Amino acid sequence: MARAKNKKDTSADARQKALQLFQKALAISDIRAKDSQPFALTGIIEIPSGHGKSATGNYSLLWAGPDRWREEIRFVNYSRVRVGGKDRYWQVRSTDFEPLPFLSLEGALDYIGHLRHWAEPDSISGLQELKFKDKKIAGAKTECAVLTEEHEIRVSRGVAKFKTTTTYCFNPSNGGLASTSASASPPETIEYSDFVPFAGKAVPSTIVVAEDRAPIVQFHISQISPLGNEDPKMFVPPSSAEEWDSCDTANLKKAEIIRQQVPIYPQVARTSHIAGSVSVYAVIGADGLLHNMKVLVSPSVLLSQSAVDALQGWHYQPATCNGKPLANETVLTIVYALGN
Repeated sequence: MARAKNKKDTSADARQKALQLFQKALAISDIRAKDSQPFALTGIIEIPSGHGKSATGNYSLLWAGPDRWREEIRFVNYSRVRVGGKDRYWQVRSTDFEPLPFLSLEGALDYIGHLRHWAEPDSISGLQELKFKDKKIAGAKTECAVLTEEHEIRVSRGVAKFKTTTTYCFNPSNGGLASTSASASPPETIEYSDFVPFAGKAVPSTIVVAEDRAPIVQFHISQISPLGNEDPKMFVPPSSAEEWDSCDTANLKKAEIIRQQVPIYPQVARTSHIAGSVSVYAVIGADGLLHNMKVLVSPSVLLSQSAVDALQGWHYQPATCNGKPLANETVLTIVYALGN
């Protein structure tokens, strides 16, 4: 990959340029707009399992409108069904938490939501910093917008500020979203490619999510076609389904961390040279606290317990929809490094 060339520019013209990039990408790929044609989509999910092998499962989405849809994921050891309604959806899954690859896939499939957010002038104007750079993706030169946001959290000695940076690159041939990458740990990149036409839009048929450049989940559209005769039963929530609030991106304010408790590096783990990342699934409740925590990845039980103990002291300004607090799922990663 060629070295990217950064161009810092926070002028009104630069913000307008970024706004136009997101609005164009949204216009050509938003197959879930209110006036869009209903569709049926099927696909294949691949999760690398090592030694060149992958676990494979099926994905399907019946979309009759923003408040009438059904999504299914079927794997040998995991399944999930969601049925959408107005400002909510109903869910049945084979576990009481979301495994990491499927949370990553969910974020990748929500690229329309990200485009809708940044296609709003208020979102762009609220950026702390804005840059542009050129980057080669699959041998093609793409234009990228680098967006930096500033946040505040309460710590023991007062208020601390931190920044998050996300890079969005756009396909040079059609203006669609080509990739996103976030300044997280570990760094995550999502690439969108192999665009296929549907109802006047261009839909990426291949999505690859990678951490540290190693793919963790891949998605391939098998078919997308107009939704035929609807079976009303498909849009009835299963009797055992759990209800979750949902929100249109334009009305959603994401959860923001406001207080953190620093994890304690266990001395036994440090002297034993045990280090690495602990990833924890959690639900950020409407009360701003973390619930239903499950350790997904960890190099040691000692580090797992340390991470969970610290996270119990974290507090969020919960996500809101039109001012109403709502719960949402997340994965939090704490890095233990011997040098720190």
